[in-house]
Amino acid sequence: DQPIINHRLRKAALDGASVMALNPIDYEFNFPLDYKIIAAPNSITRELSAILKAVIKLSGEKVETAITKLLKDVTINKTHRAIADTLFNSDDAIVLLGNFTTTHPQLALLRTLSGEIAKLTHSKLGYLSEAVNSSGAWLAGAVPHRLAGGIKNSNIGLSSHEMLAQKLKAYLLLGVEPELDCWDTRIAQQAMQDADLVVALTAFQSEALNSYADVLLPIATFAETSGTYINNEGTVQCFNGAVPPQGEARPAWKVLRVLGNSFNVDGFDYESSTEVCDESIKAIGKIEGDNTDQWQLTVTAGAKKQGLQRITETPMNMIDSLTRRATSLQKTNDVADGAIHINSTLAEKNKLSNADDATVEQDKQQVTMKVIVDERVPDNCVLIQSAHPSQSELGGAFGSIKIGKR
Repeated sequence: DQPIINHRLRKAALDGASVMALNPIDYEFNFPLDYKIIAAPNSITRELSAILKAVIKLSGEKVETAITKLLKDVTINKTHRAIADTLFNSDDAIVLLGNFTTTHPQLALLRTLSGEIAKLTHSKLGYLSEAVNSSGAWLAGAVPHRLAGGIKNSNIGLSSHEMLAQKLKAYLLLGVEPELDCWDTRIAQQAMQDADLVVALTAFQSEALNSYADVLLPIATFAETSGTYINNEGTVQCFNGAVPPQGEARPAWKVLRVLGNSFNVDGFDYESSTEVCDESIKAIGKIEGDNTDQWQLTVTAGAKKQGLQRITETPMNMIDSLTRRATSLQKTNDVADGAIHINSTLAEKNKLSNADDATVEQDKQQVTMKVIVDERVPDNCVLIQSAHPSQSELGGAFGSIKIGKR
């Protein structure tokens, strides 16, 4: 789903670099992997803990007492040792956290474990961010606890999940379709339906938006406005709109400016997006490609096994409202299929096959989905692709799930 970094990894692998993976899905890479571990989401922390324990033994260094206690009962196998040894004995290594990590319920623990591995093996630490401007959003302070440049926010706000779970009276949506885009689509839909006011800044109408939004304000797509991206390397990339917005649509920043002025809110007097960018870049300062410091050590117990586990992935042609409406992209294989993917062992256990429909239950919500037998999926796991209407009534992207023959 990230072709540029994939190209670089492939070139490195073909030049002799060692590439190793810890994933919940056995993906087919277009370059060789030296080692791989495929594990259920609730086992990922345990597998990463085992790699860290092997690294600690190689380094001989002391770690925090809390980490020592966490690793006490962790068992190391030969794959954990091989991965640890490869990282420890490499002169130029990097530990990359991907999309499954950043959406995992135990991200803080995974980040702590990865950070310790990187520190003890003298490796770099990086992220394969979810979206094209995730790095820019973090640096610009589009998070509840930070201002631009990483300055601590004394007035900490709510995360998007907290906003939805607390069922606020009003919501302002910016280019998002909650029933398709959110981590827990069921909670998102319920929050929209229960709110007194929902205002959606959107480039598209939909039946769902019309059902809960009180006001739709048309905005331009990314190609119809100027703006700035900051990629994973920290490179600032500014651009202009390629074509004018359609109809009465306006760039989202202009709509927000008008709304801010209408409410007499300070800080909404910008005349161009360039002014916004210049102010943000000044606050951000020099961008350092270093994720190793300024992270609070978080050590909690790993997840306990809870029956069948849901795995959720978002195909690259389903990532936003624009790609989901691109006719050509929707004819490719990289779209959500509205099915559950299970391996043959789980299929046989539940007397299911490719020709069947299955009942799928999560958080006391039940839907019917078709079955695809997929050997990439580990035992006791169910892979569901997000951003498809068939799964919008279920719960979070990870967690316990039940399936049965319809």
